[in-house]
Amino acid sequence: MPTVHRLAGCKVQIFADDHVPPHFHLVGAGWRCSVDVATLAIMAGRAPRREFEAAMEWARTNRALLLENGASSMSGIEMMVADRALPCLKAVRPVGVLTIEVEWASGSRAGRREIVDLSPLIGQFRLYAPLRHDPVLFATVRMAEDGGAVEWRGGEIDMSAESIERLAAEQMTAEDFRAFLARNRLTRQAAAAALGRSLRMIQNYVEGQPIPRVVALACRGYEAERIGMRPERRSA
Repeated sequence: MPTVHRLAGCKVQIFADDHVPPHFHLVGAGWRCSVDVATLAIMAGRAPRREFEAAMEWARTNRALLLENGASSMSGIEMMVADRALPCLKAVRPVGVLTIEVEWASGSRAGRREIVDLSPLIGQFRLYAPLRHDPVLFATVRMAEDGGAVEWRGGEIDMSAESIERLAAEQMTAEDFRAFLARNRLTRQAAAAALGRSLRMIQNYVEGQPIPRVVALACRGYEAERIGMRPERRSA
């Protein structure tokens, strides 16, 4: 696992594929959180105050190390808690080419079981190069850090649950696509024109054919543009 430092009550971790802003993870017994490197504030999750303050004392004197790697009278059980729950996996198994099925224990997708295509990250980062053409190795995926990550080769290769959650949010099921059409009052013909796809492809997506990530992102872009074009309501 990507542990850069160990403290008495927790360890400090950085994942190569994590999102911005630059941040690190604190993992202790039964708790974990992500912390912004610049502000040293909890972004998501929770941490006991005593362990958190000890970690922040270390972080203040090691910001350069954290940025380089991430580039991009209180009781001992009082908790520092962020508004957003950190995503955590309950189960994971390989189901196809660079694809896993996950069940979420916490986070924005808690309770859901879904298929997630990991190829966007695996194709982008050199860390994952061994997985690209080795299905046997990929099939050894397993949970790590109490659901906070998945790993291969005993932790030599890893991916955070946050990254997997982000990929899942960028993907779209047939049910999601049908809801997109209904929400935006688009006929299949209109959707084909708006998304630059053939009518046959739109029909296939509605009927359950896997929806490419680029199409899912185009759908989100379409809705974002529509929201941006809505006239502002003026108060009387």
